[in-house]
Amino acid sequence: MIGLFIHGIFYDEQYPDFFNDFIPEVWDKEIIKYPVMLGIAVIILSPLCLLKDISKMRFASILGILSLTYTVIVIIAQCYSYFSYFLDKNNINDINWFDFSTGFSNKLYFFTGTATVFFAYTCHIGALPVYKTLRNNTSKRINKVFLRSIILDCSFYILVGVSGFLTIPINTPELIIYRKSIYTNDMFMIIGRLLIAINLILCLPGNYNAFRLSFMELLGLDIDNISNIQ
Repeated sequence: MIGLFIHGIFYDEQYPDFFNDFIPEVWDKEIIKYPVMLGIAVIILSPLCLLKDISKMRFASILGILSLTYTVIVIIAQCYSYFSYFLDKNNINDINWFDFSTGFSNKLYFFTGTATVFFAYTCHIGALPVYKTLRNNTSKRINKVFLRSIILDCSFYILVGVSGFLTIPINTPELIIYRKSIYTNDMFMIIGRLLIAINLILCLPGNYNAFRLSFMELLGLDIDNISNIQ
């Protein structure tokens, strides 16, 4: 995933010669991508995965919400232009909007999409560790936090799903932020890719820490007195 998003940040179909090393055919064969991904894992991810207090990742959560909000705004703002462009290039009466056959072709897009839906809620493994770090962690308050989190997630997913599909209804890309741009310079979406890449990198230690702390408590270990290395 890190390699995919590094490639997505620096490569854009509108500027295929801007970074020659990030052209898809070249990037897949580049040796440099492995040291880059390893460097990110060692320098950024490893220290963050050793945190004992998961509340220190709260700034990553704020950054994640802001980056998602920005990307959603860009997708919604550009939706009308993309859909109008699509209508100009296609006869809407010839399109079967209820054809789901491609989801069950030899590429099995249905199962890929289903896995994406499950992955979208993996962050909730951190609910209990976060609950313990709250100052006023009453049942009433934590239920409000859970409800607001689910509503926020669903709102993002519905907005991105509907707007992204209307952007390119036929041959919709797996990741809508990597759609083929109709603009000469789509710098707004390039920034969105960068923010989403940073967000995903920071999500990895957040999910790992939540799992690690929950697993330690399940084993009866005192996580308040255990060292970060453990």
